[in-house]
Amino acid sequence: MRKAYLLFLLISILLIITGCSGRNIETLQGSLLGHWKSIDEDGKETHYYIDKQNFTTVINGTKMVYDYKVVSENEETDEFSITTENAEGSGSNYSFTFLNKERTKIESLVNINTIKSTNDAQKEAFELARDFINSLGGSMEVTEEWEYVDSTKQPKK
Repeated sequence: MRKAYLLFLLISILLIITGCSGRNIETLQGSLLGHWKSIDEDGKETHYYIDKQNFTTVINGTKMVYDYKVVSENEETDEFSITTENAEGSGSNYSFTFLNKERTKIESLVNINTIKSTNDAQKEAFELARDFINSLGGSMEVTEEWEYVDSTKQPKK
């Protein structure tokens, strides 16, 4: 009897802990919550922390926080898009497609033309990059694969 009680208690605690993670993969938006990372061809990591209101990126130790809102969702194809904007008005549009049924891998697509910046130097740099890419006939879309790390929604200080 005591073993059954301890087993019940252990299972209850595990259910409570896993239920409080804040990531509900039954919905697209719930599946997005947490800590994600991408690794470029040079091995450089970008980390993304997403809660219900904020989209935080950490690139080379530089943290940028944006508000975001869901623009579209398609549960049948596991695709959705968001738009981000920070306090200064900078941001961009992201399109996401989950690549597996566990929703632990995402293909992220950003069209360079959707990147907004209020910083004059950044605006000029983006315009030069766009012109250069167009002159080469290159794609204006940047695709990354993100991998789910954990349920952390804010980077450590």
